[in-house]
Amino acid sequence: MGNLIKGVAKLQGTATLEKLQKLEFSAKLHKQHSNIDFKILSVHEFEVVIEVRQRKAPNGIHFEANRLIEIAKEWLDPYVSQIVHARPRPYTVPIVDMVDSEWILKKMHQLRVPLKVICIETGVDKTTMSAYINGLKPLSQTVKSMFFYYFGLKEIGGLFESKYNSTSGASTYFLNVIPNSIIEEYRIKMERETGKQHEIVEHSEGYTVKEKAQ
Repeated sequence: MGNLIKGVAKLQGTATLEKLQKLEFSAKLHKQHSNIDFKILSVHEFEVVIEVRQRKAPNGIHFEANRLIEIAKEWLDPYVSQIVHARPRPYTVPIVDMVDSEWILKKMHQLRVPLKVICIETGVDKTTMSAYINGLKPLSQTVKSMFFYYFGLKEIGGLFESKYNSTSGASTYFLNVIPNSIIEEYRIKMERETGKQHEIVEHSEGYTVKEKAQ
């Protein structure tokens, strides 16, 4: 048996070796096609509790919490006699994914920040920075994060932080002291990518961008 399923040893007294091998094979397919991982949290006489988590999928298809629960039960139900309880961990689009060359150019224009200043303040050489800004060089997650927080600091003149909280069904971002323009831009991006309406809610920690309740 491999280590693809975390906590799989907890099932050894419940499922046969043949069943565990089939589970491993099925888990491998879910990993390859949808980047879904399974973790056995606990095994009891009448129930098995598992975690099902999806990370960024190569096919671009991401499932909501309810569907992940169904997938987890479809995966494990045929091989155990206990009731299966699944705790979903849906994939959430990182807030910095809004950053691309067009976004960078827009921020440079809005904030009147020339290329030379960005190079000096970030320590990135002019050739590399120019390639990022003009779409000639791919933006890694690290580079996207650099630009996002760099311009965020420029807009507010100080440090801000972002925190993430996930509840079953909807993704929620708690944004502290981030300018309204960035929050609104992110709300629009989430609606465009998910096809669902999102709203901005003000609270004690700052603002929350979340999926509107149906």
